Amino acid sequence: MSIKIIIADDHPIFLAGLKEIISYDKDLEIIDTASEGLKAIEIIKELNPDIAVMDFDMPGKNALQILREFDTENVKTKFIILTMHKAEDIYNAVIDEGASGYILKENSVEDLAKGIKKVFNGDQYISPTIHHFEDNRANYKKQNNFSVISNAEWRVLVKIAESLSTQQIAEQLFLSKKTIESHRSNIALKLFLDGKNSLLKFAIANKEIILRENKIRA
Repeated sequence: MSIKIIIADDHPIFLAGLKEIISYDKDLEIIDTASEGLKAIEIIKELNPDIAVMDFDMPGKNALQILREFDTENVKTKFIILTMHKAEDIYNAVIDEGASGYILKENSVEDLAKGIKKVFNGDQYISPTIHHFEDNRANYKKQNNFSVISNAEWRVLVKIAESLSTQQIAEQLFLSKKTIESHRSNIALKLFLDGKNSLLKFAIANKEIILRENKIRA
């Protein structure tokens, strides 16, 4: 079964190059392309691809605005940002909005097919040259104190680190979805996390630390 992909980039020559890179891999299939943000949104909603590879800067809407159009926790499509930007604030913004990959255009030949497959399989992929950005995010734990999180909130945080949805957590803990949402908000507030999906990204980045701490709390 091939991985269904759409590509959005407003540079025709670069777009053609991306198509050629991807076409070399028999496991990858480009099902459509877009040259501006609004068209990309339309295609994603219509075709529901496995992966959307998007340039950050596009006319109509940029990648950050496109990500905000979708609830990335509850849609099939995974998003990879392909960009020239090496700015950590841009990286943090798109990851907070739910992007699963961040690939520099200068590394696209080496990274793109590999990154698509990793993201499709549920992992995150960051170009190696800027991988320290994610290491910086993982260091959030050093700036926060887990002791401020109540036992009830802690049980929710562990489930978030295991990539469970709010509904799944509610079912496993025999609580209402509203209660889980309240716990999630309180945890994010106590850990000084701000932005859509910031708690999920934090929990996944710090999964090993959280599970180790959970053994201590047990």
